[in-house]
Amino acid sequence: MTDTHHELLEDLKHCPDLTGSARQRASQADADARRLIADVRDLDPRAIWGRINRWNTNDPHRVLAALVALATRADLADVDNAEPPSWTAPFGGPAALHPDYKATELTPGQLTNAAKHRDEILRLAAGGLTQREIAFRLGIRESTVGHVRREAGDRHRPPGPSSSRRDAEIAELDQLGYTTDQIAESVGCSARTVERARVRIAAAAETAA
Repeated sequence: MTDTHHELLEDLKHCPDLTGSARQRASQADADARRLIADVRDLDPRAIWGRINRWNTNDPHRVLAALVALATRADLADVDNAEPPSWTAPFGGPAALHPDYKATELTPGQLTNAAKHRDEILRLAAGGLTQREIAFRLGIRESTVGHVRREAGDRHRPPGPSSSRRDAEIAELDQLGYTTDQIAESVGCSARTVERARVRIAAAAETAA
């Protein structure tokens, strides 16, 4: 893990001029690190990346301090282990924590997970959680959640409110620039359902105007 002499010299040259107190920065960084460790397991990756990007925009030194704090919390025994953290394995490894990650087709293990978590997935979906939120909550892949929701069909969704929540979610993803296929995968419906929702959303907007 040791850097070359040239890299070390470059690192030293790029150390920033810091302002404020080291103790204050360290205290904030420790709080940020603990919060990230918890939230990265539960929140939509877009929220995590957005938070860090916001810090970087408003106070780049906050990101640097948080990285140092996170490094101090790592177990040295894991440094040379090339395997992904075990808690990330069920939903695709660290790549699944990137906002642009696209889930793959179901594996036999995922089919087993789908059957095991079916009732809980449908309960959380009825409660308004997105496909990605459910996946992170249960430690499974998004595609597993989508499979369960598609297999369940409309008969497992409450008639009115569920459709309204889904339309709102589709509208939000549309504003974020998601494609039809990406929205369908994230929400757990077909591309045709997304297109029909867009028609309803546009009609509602015209009526409101």
